[in-house]
Amino acid sequence: MKVKEGEAKASLADEWTFGGDYREIGSFPIDGSTVFGSFTDDPDNLLSYTPALIGTSGTKRLGSASAVSGDGYFEPQDGTGNSKQVVWRSARVNDSNAFGVDDWQISRWSAKDNEVRVLASAEGINGRKDTPGIVGEVVPTANDDYAFFASNVLSGDSSWECDVIAMPVNGGEVQGLGEGSFPAAVSGGVLFATSRVSDGHYAKVRSARNGSLTAAKTRFTVKSGSDQWGVTGVWASGNYRAVSFSPASASSQTYVGLWSGDFDKPVVWLAIPSGSVVASMNDRWFVWGSGSQGENAGMYAYRWSDGKTLYLGTAKGYSRPSISQDGDVVMVPETDGNKAARYHVGKLD
Repeated sequence: MKVKEGEAKASLADEWTFGGDYREIGSFPIDGSTVFGSFTDDPDNLLSYTPALIGTSGTKRLGSASAVSGDGYFEPQDGTGNSKQVVWRSARVNDSNAFGVDDWQISRWSAKDNEVRVLASAEGINGRKDTPGIVGEVVPTANDDYAFFASNVLSGDSSWECDVIAMPVNGGEVQGLGEGSFPAAVSGGVLFATSRVSDGHYAKVRSARNGSLTAAKTRFTVKSGSDQWGVTGVWASGNYRAVSFSPASASSQTYVGLWSGDFDKPVVWLAIPSGSVVASMNDRWFVWGSGSQGENAGMYAYRWSDGKTLYLGTAKGYSRPSISQDGDVVMVPETDGNKAARYHVGKLD
């Protein structure tokens, strides 16, 4: 199925908006009235953003009401979750930050006790603050027991390998699941890409149980020609799976395969005119955009039940819609590439 910009834009029921001035930055919707993101009273201070629940009735900071300044500050960024828990990544921001370094933390907020816990950090795993960033966009993902992420992990004194890591959500020892990236949590375990073809491109998709490679299973293997096609993204919900494929060479083409069940039945192939895809999904919708790319900035939603595809709009340089884990609530950014993004939240019809 080919998708394109310029189709009739989908309307959102019970729509509300926020943002537009850098005070509130959205990550994903939790329900029809609440979004997870980051918030500051002073957008001119880059060290002042805190994780927050942004809603129609106001904004609630998660954790400390004031950010730690200087070298101890970690800027909250993207995450995933629902009304019970949220996991997100943060990154250290300071004057000594080197290009290509990703000194991250993964945190979890629990609605039950309203507490924020740091589950893991790059410095904790590698013992240093200069962990290199990886190729491709990875957002932490979680089930009831474990959160998952991917990062460069130090092997020996100077060799780095992108590995999938598993973190108990209630605290505990971080466990490595080996080489790979793009983890997607499922009930009792995780799916991820492995067998590196080139940076950010992988030949296999595997599944593993929570925190262990015991009974790990290869779901499929990509066999490619001279262009070296590889897996560049993995997503999952209860009843559906999605995997993106792109050539290792420079390209403006990506294919996303959608499956029902545990890769039991193919649903459709989406042909997307973009070198990469930023996506979000649940058991009703798969939504996607091209991320930070300037071209092909359209955003779309595919409905699993009947194959209907909706055009959500365009956000140049910030084409990253997201869907709530439960239901039809979508968050759609709007920007011309120059101004701060404004976010539209509502129900897909």
